[in-house]
Amino acid sequence: MPETEPACDHLRRDHRAIEQYLDTLLNALPNLAPERIPEIQRAVRGLQDLSAIHFAKEEHIFYPILRPMAADLLASLDAQHEDVRELERHVTELLAEPPQNGSPGSSCLRQDHGFRSSVTAVHSNQVIGTMF
Repeated sequence: MPETEPACDHLRRDHRAIEQYLDTLLNALPNLAPERIPEIQRAVRGLQDLSAIHFAKEEHIFYPILRPMAADLLASLDAQHEDVRELERHVTELLAEPPQNGSPGSSCLRQDHGFRSSVTAVHSNQVIGTMF
């Protein structure tokens, strides 16, 4: 019978993949150009697909077991998940009709400091959350 991988290893692997998507978003912001929009859209779709499955595993399997032992930690992790969901919604809205170079909104993604802060904060929390 093949040996199965521990569930925590699956979650860690998901965290590393989420970090890669977040890195793509962070790297795109300083020099955002219209030709990078498809790359960013792919990263957002990948982040959405992976986080939906990953969050379901954590929120429906792991968290209910851990919540009685670490309610404060789990409240923080719940908030982290909501931060990622908010980030996904925000970027999806911004990319729904990306501005063209030279248009009044062409620098909206680059200048959206709230967005950059959100990506950075979520990414930092992902790195900190490596224990899960």
